[in-house]
Amino acid sequence: MSFLSAVSPAQYHLSTSQAEWWSNQGYAATVGLGLVAPLLFDKEDGKNHALRVVEVSIGTAGLTYGLKRAFPETRPDGSDRESFPSATAALTFGVAHMNAHWRPKQAWLWYGAATFCSLSRLQLQKHNERDVLIGAAIGIGVAELNLRSTHGWVLAPLVSDNGMGIQFSSKF
Repeated sequence: MSFLSAVSPAQYHLSTSQAEWWSNQGYAATVGLGLVAPLLFDKEDGKNHALRVVEVSIGTAGLTYGLKRAFPETRPDGSDRESFPSATAALTFGVAHMNAHWRPKQAWLWYGAATFCSLSRLQLQKHNERDVLIGAAIGIGVAELNLRSTHGWVLAPLVSDNGMGIQFSSKF
């Protein structure tokens, strides 16, 4: 038996109302506070750190939604074909990783909130375990790439006759 098959939604111990709160208000609070926290706690580095969280959020969202379009999978509840990967897990874990890096004493709070947001998506049958684990890995991976770049990234809108996108550049 694999790890993923050994875990069932009943084991998450979230009521439906708790899962809905973490999936909506908890998600918004985690991402929103993750964008604002550097300005509150990081003194002279606050603006730079906040900008880097924005960069990670944009990069994570772009990658996640690109994968959703490339690999349309039906959600466990059957509501649509945007199950893979979990954008909620990707964004919350990306924001958590950035904030935990700069303020390690707060890591438990950031990763805890990201975990509850992700578990809520399982409880509500919006994702399966693979969607959430891969989403979390994407968020942490994009955040780690940003942290390893010297001065963050340069993101710029890219508009052409063929469509729109985001132009990315960085120094590693």
